[in-house]
Amino acid sequence: MARKHPISQLDNRLHDWVREVADAERLMQKIGHAALATSQKRTHVLSGTLRRSETTRVERDRAYLGSALVYAEPVHRKVNPYFEEGIQDAVPDMMRIAERWAAETFDKAMG
Repeated sequence: MARKHPISQLDNRLHDWVREVADAERLMQKIGHAALATSQKRTHVLSGTLRRSETTRVERDRAYLGSALVYAEPVHRKVNPYFEEGIQDAVPDMMRIAERWAAETFDKAMG
């Protein structure tokens, strides 16, 4: 039986790692969107600009909520901590998303 070259083994491991990272990013996108949807329901609205500006960003295993508007942070800190409260309210949804993802990942791994 021919042995695999170490470079080939490394390539296979890197391929698996990239797939796992992509799966984790998709999970975090779903979790981030669930938190954003709940947070947007709590956003203080005068014109709707703040709510429309809110976005999620994913970096590997983390999801971030935010807004590029200058006044978003003062509104969040002084008027209404909508992101913090929205994330807390979204915990049950985020747990269901993570549990579903874990079950699907386990099923794939088991064949």
